[in-house]
Amino acid sequence: MKMVELDADGHDIRGLMGSAYKDEKARTIVAVYVNMSSDEQRVTVSFDTRWKLQSVQPYVTSSKEGDELKAYPALKEVKGYTIPARSLVTLVARFK
Repeated sequence: MKMVELDADGHDIRGLMGSAYKDEKARTIVAVYVNMSSDEQRVTVSFDTRWKLQSVQPYVTSSKEGDELKAYPALKEVKGYTIPARSLVTLVARFK
């Protein structure tokens, strides 16, 4: 995967930080968010690509029981996503 730009407002080392990676061959984009804040953070998610979105699979690690890289149900589309307080969330977007 190659690191790509993640356009984000308000990212801060004491709050929400993010990075993104793209695999052209596999048609996959991965966005990783770390929320150091004690408040949940809402992010707007959009992908600047010519590919058609197939699904977005969230994986969450947080203090919630069972959230240790827990796979949550895949989303068919995603405009926004809430990052829980003090968590790490990986969004794996797969395209056709």
